[in-house]
Amino acid sequence: MNKIKVCIYTYSLNSFLDFVANNNLNIFELSKSNEYEYVFYTTYKNYRIIRKYYKNCKIKYTNGVMNLILRIFSEKLVIFCLFISSIFYFYLSNIIFHIQINGTSNYLNNYLKEELQVYKITKYQFIPSVSKLKEIEKEIITNNIEKFDLLSIIKKGNYIIVNYEIKKESLNLDSNKGKIYAKKDAVISKILIGSGNVLVKENQFVKSNELLVDDHIYINDEPYFIGTKGLIYGYTYNKVEYFYDQFELDKILIEGRYLISKDYQLDEKIIAEEIIYHDIESKLIIIHYKCEEILNSY
Repeated sequence: MNKIKVCIYTYSLNSFLDFVANNNLNIFELSKSNEYEYVFYTTYKNYRIIRKYYKNCKIKYTNGVMNLILRIFSEKLVIFCLFISSIFYFYLSNIIFHIQINGTSNYLNNYLKEELQVYKITKYQFIPSVSKLKEIEKEIITNNIEKFDLLSIIKKGNYIIVNYEIKKESLNLDSNKGKIYAKKDAVISKILIGSGNVLVKENQFVKSNELLVDDHIYINDEPYFIGTKGLIYGYTYNKVEYFYDQFELDKILIEGRYLISKDYQLDEKIIAEEIIYHDIESKLIIIHYKCEEILNSY
């Protein structure tokens, strides 16, 4: 018979023995360990009945695999902890901890990072299935056949690993431009450079005419021309002073946006606008714009 060793604290052993007899319980090898503590052997089922009335009743150790299993799984707290642990383990084993892009082009590395974000492949998102990754891989390479000779997206544990090879005929396209300077004061927002010696980093403030990308690298103080290729984007802050004949806010804002963005390229944009000054007497409005622009100036 599977038995467990139990200890109980009681001031009246006779009362305890009466309780055992009245409930038809079996206990074995009853002995006194100190003044009010008694130990004995019984089944786990009997222990559960005793514990309902004697809260200080405790298990010393189990004897038998089945009693050990019953003890573990009959404790509600343990079951709850196991349940929570299982959920936590499932979550941790199925989310992305790191995305590693292996390639030689900073421009394409950043491009692929943005493409993966479109498919919600970012840190702490759930890892897509292997078949889903294959679909994404096929779709990216199909839409960018002029950029890649080879592209693979695989998962390894909690890592997503992207490997690619640049299209050979595109290696030298537009890679012989000179140094890239900032055309105005800005905070760097994106660096999409395929060739060149990048001297700045994202979120860095740069001044107008500051050198952003050098067209040379230096080895033992000797310059070697590598040319530049790619774009540097930055957040710029611009003001428009607008005198109006009749106050029509929507019309004024539209006109202000036009004045700011009329020379923008397709991927340059206004991010936010704010009226910072309005003089009713002079009919002057000053609008502040936060924009994202290409900073390249050669």
